[in-house]
Amino acid sequence: MHDANASSNFKIMMMTQKEGMKGYGIYWMILEFLRVQNGYKADVRILPVLARKMRVTVATLKRIIFDSGLFEVNGTTFSSPGLTRRMEPLEAKSYLAPYDPAARPVVWFNDDFPPDTWSKPHVHPWGELAYTGHGCMVMCTEQGNWLAPPQRAVWVPAGCRHEWYVPCEARDCSLWIDQRVLLGVERFTRCHVMEITPLVRELLLHLTPQPYSYGADARGRLVAVLLDLLLESPEEAQPLAMPSDHRLVELCTALLTTPGVSTSLAQWAERLGMSERNLARLFRRETGTSFRTWRQRQRMQAAYNRLKQGESVTSVALDSGYSSISAFIATFKQAFGRTPGCVFRARGDN
Repeated sequence: MHDANASSNFKIMMMTQKEGMKGYGIYWMILEFLRVQNGYKADVRILPVLARKMRVTVATLKRIIFDSGLFEVNGTTFSSPGLTRRMEPLEAKSYLAPYDPAARPVVWFNDDFPPDTWSKPHVHPWGELAYTGHGCMVMCTEQGNWLAPPQRAVWVPAGCRHEWYVPCEARDCSLWIDQRVLLGVERFTRCHVMEITPLVRELLLHLTPQPYSYGADARGRLVAVLLDLLLESPEEAQPLAMPSDHRLVELCTALLTTPGVSTSLAQWAERLGMSERNLARLFRRETGTSFRTWRQRQRMQAAYNRLKQGESVTSVALDSGYSSISAFIATFKQAFGRTPGCVFRARGDN
């Protein structure tokens, strides 16, 4: 939901000039609050409670809501026109359509979403295979958070409350699946990441643009093949703990999708309207490690995968944010016990 271009919005710039970066952080906290309210609006009488929760004064909240021009006050309620506008595509998303597992055990989506889109928290009585044809998605659940780039998917079992975040433009090619057709396989009773093979990917991209009515026809046979392949798809370990705080989800997703960008903790703190010290504490509490260590582990994991695919050590090192190849090699060897060159040369043995 945090728009990367928001800080250049004139009204936000004027509000930040008056309230400081703390005001910018409060602005996003208000949006987070409105996002989970019915109709994305709230009664102004909630402001004292909201102020206590945010540890700010009611006067500060009133200035930001009533005087900045960023919110719309209509009688006794207030809302954010920008937030409402950004959430409209979600209200039209095809998963709101009725789904009858008895009629068809699998149904699919073919929805495009703009960058920085959060869904509403929701739950349904069937499983979901979260997958994007392009872009990526972060699935946030009660069991943990998982990233789904195009070569992976996240399975969310029936009854698990969840929400998802799309950091960049993405096409949602997810499936709803009646879990009874998954033959009681244990791993489909819990959230996990699975590898999407080239064949499974092509089947998903072939099916999802089509109408999801099928029977004992060619499309139905494709669905049956897809289910068989999903049962065989290997589970993948989550390499890093993902946070649950929305601000940190967006921060970590940015690190995962752009490993070579060297935005510092202080710069992230300013962007999120927090002090560097508070951000460092929150990051460690949510992930169990420091910002620096988390980013280094993520860069090394991404580098390892690229080397296995045959990319050169030099290009991977530079794309990982290292200006010194020797420093990259030393860090890589410390992480994996062997040099990048060994991984690169061994790729042909697998």
